[in-house]
Amino acid sequence: MTQSATTRVSQQFEPDTSNTEVTTSYRVWPDGTVQSTEDGAAYTWMSDDYIRVEARSEDEALWTALQREAK
Repeated sequence: MTQSATTRVSQQFEPDTSNTEVTTSYRVWPDGTVQSTEDGAAYTWMSDDYIRVEARSEDEALWTALQREAK
């Protein structure tokens, strides 16, 4: 993930762990691009080095991916 994606998400998003909404599967690429798997196949112009995460929103998906990468 890029530094700008890390900075943007860490400053604007705090996950709500008390919320039990239904989650969606998302693909998150290293450049911060996020796509719902419900949209169909992965973007053809993007590489295949995305990770898949379950989240309630695109912001949460990016935040989750950044947390996994930080470990």
